[in-house]
Amino acid sequence: MKPLYFVPFSSLVFVAVVGAFEACSSSSSSNGAALADQDAASVNDTGTSTSGPVQCGAPPFVNLGIVVEAAGTSDAGTRIGGATLTSPLCPDASFTSDDDGGIVGLVSQNVAFYGRFNAPGYAPTLSPQEQFATDSPPVTIALPPSLFTVIVPNYDKTKPLILVDVRLDTGTNHDGGANCNDPSGVSFSVDGHPEAQITYYMGGAIPSPISGGMATSSGLASIGGLDVSSSPVTITGTKTGCTISFQKNGSTGKIPMEDAYVSIAAAYLRD
Repeated sequence: MKPLYFVPFSSLVFVAVVGAFEACSSSSSSNGAALADQDAASVNDTGTSTSGPVQCGAPPFVNLGIVVEAAGTSDAGTRIGGATLTSPLCPDASFTSDDDGGIVGLVSQNVAFYGRFNAPGYAPTLSPQEQFATDSPPVTIALPPSLFTVIVPNYDKTKPLILVDVRLDTGTNHDGGANCNDPSGVSFSVDGHPEAQITYYMGGAIPSPISGGMATSSGLASIGGLDVSSSPVTITGTKTGCTISFQKNGSTGKIPMEDAYVSIAAAYLRD
């Protein structure tokens, strides 16, 4: 992939986000095509430019890169050109992904931030809150299609919605133990917010909501009923004998919310 450079609108914004919401397979959490995959790296350059790297925030900076992709549709994995990205860390800036869905740049070191993504045909999406101390490998975000919100019970397009996906955290945190090798049985609560409305889904070409109070093998859940004034929130996941964490790599574990946006969150299932 060729290096990607952009002309500033004000001062160009860059955010590192994670994500892949794969609604096309009931095994999305075990095959790597999950809602928030911080290990998915597909940008080849480091985010520097001979003409000066794009910047978000104040120095010192770390190098970051991103590819914006489609998810949960027949064109899942297709890179999205023309996706706009903004961040509260750079309130006066906006930029657009190129034809390869790519963005590269610099973001303030050790400063928490998140990004907003908008693209025609896709749900307005927020990344989780991130914070990086050093240069980060490139990451990928896959935007859920606008039609996904149709299946969410009592969805209000003017309110925030959180979309959670359970991922198996392989390596030192996960040795493949049988009980912790399956998202089924994971349940969620929003810390300090008993009013949260949590729905779990069966997998399939179109995920379908269920009446039960635990995740199925799809590992998918949505959380509504929250007021944007409580942003950011933290989520607790539970499963007997397992540990569930929303922190990995640069993720702080905090989920920002904005009205009319879908916030993506990865829950890492560990032994």
